[in-house]
Amino acid sequence: MKNKIYSIFFAILTLAALFADYVKSADLLAIAKPLSIVLLLAWLFQAERLKGKFHKQIFIGLCCALVGDLYIAFATNTYVETAVFFAQFICFLFYIRAFLLDHKSNPKQKNSYLIWAIIGFTVFCAGIFFYLRPQLGPLQPAVLVYALILCFMGIMAVNRYDKVNLLSFKMIFYAALFFLFANTVWAIDKYNQPILESSALVIAGYFIAQYLIVYGTIVRKLLVTKTEV
Repeated sequence: MKNKIYSIFFAILTLAALFADYVKSADLLAIAKPLSIVLLLAWLFQAERLKGKFHKQIFIGLCCALVGDLYIAFATNTYVETAVFFAQFICFLFYIRAFLLDHKSNPKQKNSYLIWAIIGFTVFCAGIFFYLRPQLGPLQPAVLVYALILCFMGIMAVNRYDKVNLLSFKMIFYAALFFLFANTVWAIDKYNQPILESSALVIAGYFIAQYLIVYGTIVRKLLVTKTEV
């Protein structure tokens, strides 16, 4: 029941953020986006009490995302984009650390999908990077590292298959795809060519991804326990 309540409130905040984007209300978006992360933090803490390493890593990652959202809301200097980029980067690193814990729970478990995930994510991220490369200029190294982190996060999400229950695997795998989608739309729109309703697509992708990360964490159950959950 509590999961449904949190989900309903999160859906309301998501719609508020999309409405803010539609009416071009920066103030409403500055409230809705950080508040959505606060809600997810409260949901995760209430559900799991951060009793295991996995939950702690996800919680810290969300805190980093919150810092980035708050910086967007209140900062006025020219380094906003860099700070948000860095906050999101650190957020993804903590998510990857969490996914690695699931790998360590049963490292000898074979995963027939892993090689395809490595190929798929690598080809996609490399393709997007080289597509954008002519317009990136001095930002090439930073964008490349960010793309590699997104790629690795997707691969490690797939690597959880047969190590956790199927519902948790699906939710976090889909979250990785939505993160990839949101960042791809943002990058193409910013550095290459405008995409119709790009900001709405990015907001929706980001909100859905963070929601799925938290829900996937809450329902997570290891199939074999060889590490602290």
